[in-house]
Amino acid sequence: MKSTRMSILIVLVLSTVLIVLVLLTITRPSLSNPDLIVKDPPELSLPEGAKVLFDKRGLHGVDRRDIYGIAYAPDGSRLAVAGDIGILIYDTCTGEELRRLKGHRAEVYSVAFSPDGSTLASGAEDDTVRLWDVVTGKHKRILKGHRTTVYGHSGAVYSVAFSPDGSTLASGSGDQTIRLWDVATGESKGVLTGHAAEVRNIAFSPDGNTLVSASSDFTMRLWDGITGEYLKNLTGHGQQHIRSLAFSPDGTTLACATQEGVKFWKVATGQPAGSLAKRDVESVAFSPNGTTLASGGDDDDPTIRLWDVATGIQKQILMGHTYFVNSVVFSPDGTTLASGSLDGTVILWTLHE
Repeated sequence: MKSTRMSILIVLVLSTVLIVLVLLTITRPSLSNPDLIVKDPPELSLPEGAKVLFDKRGLHGVDRRDIYGIAYAPDGSRLAVAGDIGILIYDTCTGEELRRLKGHRAEVYSVAFSPDGSTLASGAEDDTVRLWDVVTGKHKRILKGHRTTVYGHSGAVYSVAFSPDGSTLASGSGDQTIRLWDVATGESKGVLTGHAAEVRNIAFSPDGNTLVSASSDFTMRLWDGITGEYLKNLTGHGQQHIRSLAFSPDGTTLACATQEGVKFWKVATGQPAGSLAKRDVESVAFSPNGTTLASGGDDDDPTIRLWDVATGIQKQILMGHTYFVNSVVFSPDGTTLASGSLDGTVILWTLHE
């Protein structure tokens, strides 16, 4: 009787082991079962003249890297890419990664080259603004934090912008302020207050006389770009978040990306001056000659649209991204458009008139 029970127990144990081995064989990826092998994402389908500069989509979105900001160097030879991977600098001609700037301890939201191209500024979730030597990739200065640095923001830094003469850096933060910094010394030149929520976007006018800021409090403010004095609010956009903003090259017009399209304001009067693209827009940029505006769409329409500024007519649609296109920028010569997306890619588009 005991031997019979023991035999039954042995059979049950062996059966269980056999079932487990079979299941492991079925589910384990192998060369004989290629469908179960982890693959790279499929190649993007892009038009002629477009190329992927950076691709960290991951498989089915797993390990995807988010791109938050991109910036061209003044001579167009380099492109800085900012995101949760940090800061990368690429050669725009060869596509080669030149530098990986390490130092921020969290996502980097914004990057900007100085007018002479020697310095890169960055703002990040770690509450710091950092200045980098573009050639060596080393820190020049950290504007807040350690014993050798200048204390500044107490919230994430979402936007950075150099004045046209390169002497001043402005930064907008989650602490609801804009700070002006002396680039040469790293000293604070002033703190601009008045917004009631995080400051997401800032930009200097081409002549440097005006600074604009956009906040999650649904307001846009104009400031004197030299003294920091408050000038006026821009009204007419309602309760809409401003996702991106850009001055026209002549400084007379301001374009803003909102959930109801692209909206324009006349800088001199502060009054609305028309709109484009009656859909959610994440990013905007003017071409260097001011004749074309590029707009980047959201997850429902992850395209880039090119518009004739004078007529408001759509000139072209660039398709290739699969998620929010939250950064677009023209090359200094206007022949190329760079776009960064939350799909984990940066694409360079050759433009044809």
